[in-house]
Amino acid sequence: MEQYYLPYLSDLGLESSSHLSRIKPCGRYFKMNPAVGSGFYWLFLEENRFGIAISDLKINCDRPKMEFGPAPFLYLGQFKCTGYDDQWELGDITDKSIFGYVGSNSSFKTTIRAGFHFCSFGITLTESFAAEILDRNRPERFDQLKTAIDRFSTGGHVSEISETLQQIKRFRPSPEIARLYYEGKILELISLILQYDENCRRHAELRITKSDLERLEEVSVYLENRFTGPISLNELSRLACMSKSKLSDLFKQVHKSTITDYLRSLRLQKAKDLLLDSDLNIATIADEVGYNAHSNFSLIFRQATGFTPYEYRRRKLQ
Repeated sequence: MEQYYLPYLSDLGLESSSHLSRIKPCGRYFKMNPAVGSGFYWLFLEENRFGIAISDLKINCDRPKMEFGPAPFLYLGQFKCTGYDDQWELGDITDKSIFGYVGSNSSFKTTIRAGFHFCSFGITLTESFAAEILDRNRPERFDQLKTAIDRFSTGGHVSEISETLQQIKRFRPSPEIARLYYEGKILELISLILQYDENCRRHAELRITKSDLERLEEVSVYLENRFTGPISLNELSRLACMSKSKLSDLFKQVHKSTITDYLRSLRLQKAKDLLLDSDLNIATIADEVGYNAHSNFSLIFRQATGFTPYEYRRRKLQ
């Protein structure tokens, strides 16, 4: 797993250090180059099985454009950040928010700018390790785990999972005990995730009431009228008078799309219209459709269409 972690840490400006034993007595430590920013990154790797990381990073200067994945990993963790332009893409961030990522499904590109502050704790599993833990004679279990983790792609709150993550973060095992402890807690975590998924599936199978459909329609109209500004899952949940998990499940069941994907499609469609029907420059169009950073808008647009905004305008107007 080192070949995936270490290049990203180097690109961020992190350097190997041996002076942070106050964090944990096991694992490896990296310290931010003072010319780039401040902070640390702690990493415990069990090669070809799992990785556990804690970070607290402040960036004082723009960093090169970075791309993460796709890679054969499953990720679950918690983080907070400031100085990131597209907050919706990261979900509704609080101390207890849980985020999941199925690395083999997609890649993530971003430009980290001066002022970026990132605090995180996360666990990365290789797909081969996850399959080893689960019954190899029941491959549907592995697929269920990926689906369950993907439920957290825009954030979520499950107290049992959050508590287990915090236990893993706080505990300070010795180097001799670390692997045994972390493997045991990962097994516990996987069982909690699978149970949560089963609960969600039972909930999704419930009949959608007329009242639920009307509230979902209110959410859709709200998104269509306000997609150019910041929108959080909290405010949509209040609007629909539903919990965030129920709203996310029912919205996907009705629209065949997550709320994040629905919002992104609204923004991109408006951007396409402006590219073809106006003389506005790309940076202005990015701002008009809710992206404060031109670079992030261009990356998301290209991921969706295969073209940069400039290429799209030029090809369509030829």
